[in-house]
Amino acid sequence: MTNHENRQFLARREGEITDQKDRLPKVEMPSKMAIIPPIEGLYLLDQEELFELVLAEVRDKFDVCVGEDDMYIACFPKESSAPYPVLGAHLDVKNDVPPYFVQEWVEDGCRAHVGFDQVGERCILGADDRNGVWAMLELINQGFTDWGYIFTKFEEVGRLGAIAVRESGILQKRRDEIAYFLMLDEPYTDRLGYRVMKKLPGKPTLHDNAMFIRKLAIFGCFEGYKLAKDGSTDYIEYCLATGLCGINLSVGYMNYHKPEEYSDMVYVKKLPRIIEKLVKHLGAEQYALQNSLSISA
Repeated sequence: MTNHENRQFLARREGEITDQKDRLPKVEMPSKMAIIPPIEGLYLLDQEELFELVLAEVRDKFDVCVGEDDMYIACFPKESSAPYPVLGAHLDVKNDVPPYFVQEWVEDGCRAHVGFDQVGERCILGADDRNGVWAMLELINQGFTDWGYIFTKFEEVGRLGAIAVRESGILQKRRDEIAYFLMLDEPYTDRLGYRVMKKLPGKPTLHDNAMFIRKLAIFGCFEGYKLAKDGSTDYIEYCLATGLCGINLSVGYMNYHKPEEYSDMVYVKKLPRIIEKLVKHLGAEQYALQNSLSISA
């Protein structure tokens, strides 16, 4: 789907929403509701539509690898002189059913987005992980093409896209170019999430590198983030494939995988600058894991 076709799709969907809004059952929501503008339209796309949109955006800007059966889009700089971060996000949402329309909730200075189905009931918004995808597309459109980006399908049903990336060998071939992995799939607004891995004796983690941990702790201290154990997501496969560190940054969604999911849009709009600041802080050096890892039960 081209940019023009995507805008047409969103315009049609917004027109449908406007036409049907008065016929939908009244929803019990906080005051000051308004239909959001098309810029937030990523929430309305299913993963196939989003895949085509992403591919159209990146195909001329990177060395692009598309996985078998379109399981992923991996983007690497056309030229690189120093180790670069690889950012990751997934294209699917829980149950792979996007909302039919999205509204903005504004109350006491807080701006949030929430999702509704065709009969006006609250449903999963899909900010997990459309917020991460949006932030990556914003960075790409702002010219950050000297970093790597991986967009995957089917994270919610077992990291299938990320497993396909690992099994393809593309990360192993580029291992010497990569600095670390920055996953954009952590809930809330204040976390640097890491996955505890299994190795006897002890339990090393995906940020198991003294300098990496130190720099993350400094960043967290000044920017209001805490290191915290996270769940299972795509960057596990990337770290295992390469032996390089990874961390998962909060992207501003709450109550994920539930109809009550919402997205803190004040934080989301800041994400590109937060990511830029974190990457600058970590610097252009490679962070290798200091222990051999295997997936924890």
